Order: sequence, then structure tokens, then C-alpha cells
Amino acid sequence: MMDDIKIVHLKSNAQRLETWIAMINGEIVGHIYMEREDDSKIKFLDAWVHEEHRRKGIYRTLWETRWEYAQQRYKGYKVYAWCKLCTPCIVTGK
Repeated sequence: MMDDIKIVHLKSNAQRLETWIAMINGEIVGHIYMEREDDSKIKFLDAWVHEEHRRKGIYRTLWETRWEYAQQRYKGYKVYAWCKLCTPCIVTGK
């Protein structure tokens, strides 16, 4: 199933927001965001996966894709996450 998922990175020119979307057969099934802030900070923001596609590793794939991008592109930045109570298991591992 993971072979069918395409992750697309969208970078806004007007804002400091960057987005990754997960797609299956051209349909958006999930997204995740990050925001570049002043003072060399990156804030990881909201993520979502459509309920029909949960428990398939899509959220983790989005998270890891964003994490790797931030580590490569923004070396030396402080990365922190805004998250819901249900996600600390992924956040604390980083």
C-alpha cells in the first residue's frame, strides 16, 4: 500500500508555511505543515490523514519526510512541535 502513496512538497512564496500532502491515485489523503519563524526556529504544525487511510503509515511517512527536510534544509534551527495530546509518541522520539 505504501508504494501507492505519493508525497508532494508545496512551498508558499507568500508565507513561511510549507506543506506536504499525501496522495493516492490523485486523491489527497493527508497533509502536514511546518512554519519558518524568526530567530532560526521551525514550528511543526498540524497533520491530518483521512479516516479511511489511517493506520497505514501515512502519518509517519509525512512526519519523517518533513523531519528529514527540516534537518537538511535548516541546519542549526530549533525545531519544535505544536501537537495534539495523541501525538507525543512520535514527537518525543525526535
